[in-house]
Amino acid sequence: MSDDQGAANQGSGDFARAIDAANLGTFSRARKLFERAALAGNRQAEVELGMIALQGLAGDVDVLAATEHFDRAARLESSDAHYWLALLALSDPQPRLPGAFFQHLAQAVHGGNARALCALGINAGSAAALAKASAAGDRVSTELIKSLRGTVSFAPDNL
Repeated sequence: MSDDQGAANQGSGDFARAIDAANLGTFSRARKLFERAALAGNRQAEVELGMIALQGLAGDVDVLAATEHFDRAARLESSDAHYWLALLALSDPQPRLPGAFFQHLAQAVHGGNARALCALGINAGSAAALAKASAAGDRVSTELIKSLRGTVSFAPDNL
């Protein structure tokens, strides 16, 4: 499941029970509990609902439903939601790319999303982005920093 650190406290009881249900693999129950938490305004519950729909964990894969959940979470300022919307923009056959991709990726980076920071670090050669991703717990960034230390010269960063 996702890791947006600033999940709203609304619906926290339902959210905690939903996480427990998801960890047990009972995704239909988890989805119902996440839905209640989302109705209470919990942005991370919206992200989790998006992930359940995107992966088909409680039924068929439903990219449209996933996108709707991620959109709602993004409006509640979830960096995780922006990250997933950026990835979905990459697969969008409509000509919204690169605008939607870069807009959502920038929001995810601004919100401190570790995976987005890692992607920026790798693609832009940004040592600061890799360091921030590593500090946020991204293992890929941590390993990249270890393996590249002293062997690669990164461009100046403006993060």
